[in-house]
Amino acid sequence: EKERAPEYIHHRTVYRPWGSFTTLEMGDTYQVKRISVQPGKRLSLQSHRFRSEHWVVVRGEALVTIGKEKLRLQKGETSFIPSGVKHRLENMGEDLLEVIEVQNGSYLGEDDIIRYQDDFGRTAEELTPEQHYQRWLAFPGLDPATREQLEEMADDPVRICSCFGGELVFGTGGMRGVIGPGLNRMNRYIVRRATQGLADYLQGLSLSEQDKKVVIAYDTRKFSYEFSVEASLVLAANGIRTLLFDGPRPTPELSFAIRKLGCAAGIVITASHNPPAYNGYKVYGPDGGQAVSPLIDRLVEKIAQVDLFEDVRLTTWEEA
Repeated sequence: EKERAPEYIHHRTVYRPWGSFTTLEMGDTYQVKRISVQPGKRLSLQSHRFRSEHWVVVRGEALVTIGKEKLRLQKGETSFIPSGVKHRLENMGEDLLEVIEVQNGSYLGEDDIIRYQDDFGRTAEELTPEQHYQRWLAFPGLDPATREQLEEMADDPVRICSCFGGELVFGTGGMRGVIGPGLNRMNRYIVRRATQGLADYLQGLSLSEQDKKVVIAYDTRKFSYEFSVEASLVLAANGIRTLLFDGPRPTPELSFAIRKLGCAAGIVITASHNPPAYNGYKVYGPDGGQAVSPLIDRLVEKIAQVDLFEDVRLTTWEEA
């Protein structure tokens, strides 16, 4: 942390609704990633202002859009995407697609992306990291501790970009990240947004009021209990009965409780094997197993539609 090492600022593997990417190597003007795309998924139709990309398929078959051209690439085949050109990567097969991506350019940040079409509701006009930062500061309901942390980074554009230049999103079953303020960190506002998305998903199901309930577990990591309470208050505000364990529990107890109590879903606040600076948020289905397709796909769509300041319903502990 003191040396601002890349592995502290960003986890090497980042999960997205379509799969994940892992940073393999990074230099001043280049970056190498392994992109993994789940079957039937595709990245947004996008372009970059400051970088070009070279893709090499190492597993599966890719459908690549470059401008108006569409290419089917097999293992070992390559494509080049110049900066400024619209492009998309898609996995139309039944197996995992893996691509090695080599980026070259003057700026390689995750915020250098313009989305034109997206399956996960992310095509709205995107703010710069500084604009996101200012929006958080302007939120009247911001808690004092978060406001203090934001004010401390006012003259640190690198830290602002780190906290607001990307966004924690759901991968397989959940999300995890470094604890701190911002879109790219684990904090109460990110937890609230994810939980509101879960509530919206559950409200769309044909559930009786008796079956409309969620059980929440948490581990001993920093802020695990606090995040579990935040999730509880959002669910309660949405009229969903919430069952919160009275102390830290291992994940198998959550799975058992979901089935035993007949819950529609479960949440566990944990980052598993990650370093102490991390925490995470995982969703489990009514069968007690970690959420997978199609549940996770629909949940990701719901979360993407939630504005973390304007759309989240919240109540107090006393009212809940």
